[in-house]
Formats: sequence, C-alpha cells, structure tokens
Amino acid sequence: MDCHFVSPGLDERPLASPSMKEDPPVEQNQGPRPEFVNDQRSESELLLAEKKLKYHITCSTIM
Repeated sequence: MDCHFVSPGLDERPLASPSMKEDPPVEQNQGPRPEFVNDQRSESELLLAEKKLKYHITCSTIM
C-alpha cells in the first residue's frame, strides 16, 4: 500500500518495464509450476494453495 508513496514514479513507467521482462526467464529457471502442469489437480486445491501463498506473503510482510 505504501508503494505509491515510496516510489511515485512507478505509475509513470510504461507497462513493458525492464523488471517485467526479467520475470519469465526466472520462472523458466525454476521449472514449470505444478499447478499449470497437472491438469488433474482440483480447483479447490489451487484456491487453497493460493490462500496459503497470500497468507505467507502477508505474514512475511508484517514481520
């Protein structure tokens, strides 16, 4: 939430920023995500995994 105050220039940058271009290679180095590879995985499992990820991010941000 404080990002806009810390870096007001973010809104002025074009959508194709260098940081965004670097993201795909990083994901390729980590390998494909199991959520997208395993089509048999239920949607509820994906939602649960997403909730866990958001919870982890929230906790790590608070600390």
